[in-house]
Amino acid sequence: MRAESSMPGHADVRLLRPLLDVRRADIESYAQAHVLVPREDASNADITYTRNRIRHVMLPLLASFNTQIVPALVRLADNAAVESDFIESALDGVLDTGIAQFAETRVTIERRALCALAPALARRLIVRAAAHLAPSDDSGITVTHERVLAAVEQARDGDNGAMLDMGHGLHLHITHTRIIMQK
Repeated sequence: MRAESSMPGHADVRLLRPLLDVRRADIESYAQAHVLVPREDASNADITYTRNRIRHVMLPLLASFNTQIVPALVRLADNAAVESDFIESALDGVLDTGIAQFAETRVTIERRALCALAPALARRLIVRAAAHLAPSDDSGITVTHERVLAAVEQARDGDNGAMLDMGHGLHLHITHTRIIMQK
């Protein structure tokens, strides 16, 4: 989760999370010191939701092994966000070369050019193609990591005519010179 991002499925809506880096205990102390009564969404305590189970069960367990687990995870998330931004920017530069054509129901990628890309860029290109063609689920994911890896593998080693079901109604077709993803 980032401090600022687009709402999944609504790129024109910006989500701002100004207190994302502030610990809950610090917010509760501030509220108490200023006689504020925060509103608590009852669903935040429901551990049937994965996010809450991680927060209420897994993080305390991990903290019992490493008291610095939360700051370590914050650093990891920050590094991942910075690197993701870099990869997205690099991919924009690659796409400026014309190796892929994005249409309403199809994305066509030059096979040799995709195979020449660094693995991070090849994977991200497959993800971007899928996101262009199909809506993401609630987690913001369009296709699974396994299908992205399979798509890159098929691009590198697949036979002419190979097909791959990418999920979400998307199919990948390999030709001698092209990779075609379509609805």
